[in-house]
Amino acid sequence: KYQILTNLREIDFYSWQDQEKASLATRFPQEYAAWKAGDPHGLVVPERDDGQPPQQRRPLQETWERADHVWQEMRASAKEAASSLQSHHNHKYLVVCHGTLAQALLAVAFGYDATS
Repeated sequence: KYQILTNLREIDFYSWQDQEKASLATRFPQEYAAWKAGDPHGLVVPERDDGQPPQQRRPLQETWERADHVWQEMRASAKEAASSLQSHHNHKYLVVCHGTLAQALLAVAFGYDATS
């Protein structure tokens, strides 16, 4: 049996997606520096870049929140499996994700938050 966790997805850069890093560093120097530093509160990007007033998003903070949610889901699933009639079975978990989410997920598992 397998389960796909929809929160187990990579960081969403919204309007920054598919943009050249050099262009982002020039257009958004403070935000770009915050991204490079891993500052979840300093990285604020527009949701879209279409001339309309954009909603501001915090990609790093959102990724950490998703990582925490995934970790809680995994713990609940393990607890449920251990208490079920199938507790004698050997339960294994395979987590497949990319770098930023993987780092956040491991950090959350060890008790860190986005500001640590």
